[in-house]
Amino acid sequence: SIGVDNLLSLKILEIAYNKIDLIQSNIFNLLSLRKLNISNNEISVIPKEVYCLYNLGELNLNNNKIRVIPI
Repeated sequence: SIGVDNLLSLKILEIAYNKIDLIQSNIFNLLSLRKLNISNNEISVIPKEVYCLYNLGELNLNNNKIRVIPI
């Protein structure tokens, strides 16, 4: 099976509309990621590790249950 850890050169990840409630930590190993769409899920906390995605130009978090955003 292909896991996220095998996709280190991935540039776009679209995982909207999947009832996701937690962003898995291995997502933050995708340092080539430029676009991350995790809209329309059940996410309530954005981990501070999101700042490790220094190539990320677009982050879509619309329509989640976000209560905590790291500063």
